[in-house]
Amino acid sequence: MERFSEEKKCSFFSERGRETAFSIGSVTASIAGTIPNPAKRDEGKSAKGGREYGRKIMDSAKVFKGGMDIIKGADTAYLATIDEKGKPSVRAMLNLRCEAQFPGLAEFFKKNVKSSGFDMFFTTNTSSRKMKQLKVNNACSIYYNVGYNGLELNGKCETVNDLALKESLWQDGWELYYPRGRKDPDYSVLKFTPKTVRLFGNLSVSEVEL
Repeated sequence: MERFSEEKKCSFFSERGRETAFSIGSVTASIAGTIPNPAKRDEGKSAKGGREYGRKIMDSAKVFKGGMDIIKGADTAYLATIDEKGKPSVRAMLNLRCEAQFPGLAEFFKKNVKSSGFDMFFTTNTSSRKMKQLKVNNACSIYYNVGYNGLELNGKCETVNDLALKESLWQDGWELYYPRGRKDPDYSVLKFTPKTVRLFGNLSVSEVEL
């Protein structure tokens, strides 16, 4: 594991080759920086509960449909947490709902995801920095993108203690990250529950509160 100084304002955590973490000044700036931004956005609210910033009004059902299309097509998920100094810290995570990469997990998510459909599961090392941060403050954000279309989810993460669920999520080859297999004490599973959903696309942003 290689680690750079705080003066360089970034830390690399290999987590056995899987995770790279960057500390940034603003999660919002990181997310919005890749989205075309008109000079001015008008804010309104759709009749069906979707909140809109931009030209096109989308109802909740269309936000959910567009969001799920992005999640299933995105190669990577970006998880942002709050560090010990109260600053945002974001890193790339395996997107277990990417159908091209993890087709065998479709049944897992169908069985274990209820309500809005945007509940997420992530695997990580128990010894990782993010786990320490989430024990102090479990508020976090997740961002997915396919091209310039993006999805931001804001909510909370909790550690999964259900051993059967952890076993059912396990994939062959993950010994690369957890050498002792599915019973490795360094193998942890996080469940993310969203509170707000924001869909970016076509120079507009639609927001839905869950």
